[in-house]
Amino acid sequence: MKLEDIGVKKTVIKELGSVALIKPYLDLLKIAESIDAIVPMERDRDLAHGQVIETLVANRLDALMPLLHIQEWAEDSGIEETFGIAPDRLNDDRLGRALAAISPHLEDIQNLIALGLIERYSIDPNLVLWDTTSCHFEGDYKDSEFIKLACSRDNKPDKKRQL
Repeated sequence: MKLEDIGVKKTVIKELGSVALIKPYLDLLKIAESIDAIVPMERDRDLAHGQVIETLVANRLDALMPLLHIQEWAEDSGIEETFGIAPDRLNDDRLGRALAAISPHLEDIQNLIALGLIERYSIDPNLVLWDTTSCHFEGDYKDSEFIKLACSRDNKPDKKRQL
């Protein structure tokens, strides 16, 4: 005898983990909306850059991994249930396209998110502290447009930094 034969519906249990807790905060920050306002899709598609990047942020907070494994993580972590995105839509090519699209606009996106929070919580901008942490890179970056030998804020003039 099967459970269905006696009127019991088959139940599927899926562990959502921290993604279910992360999503409301991402909504509060309006990450997807901010990205889509600044970097709208060039073609009409049902998965916008903002949705893709929001999912990547959730991954970074939940289980940092290479882009190649995000789809697998999405299947295991309940992304479809919490974000409404089928995991197979989050392949590394789609993730890369979204990252490339937003790359020239990162400062504008960051500012829009920060201004939204300042407005939402009536924060006095004079009380906002901006972290100007610096980092340096080890290794050979001869052909890089972004990493050059320069004086950094952490007083390591012999180290390369991102420009």
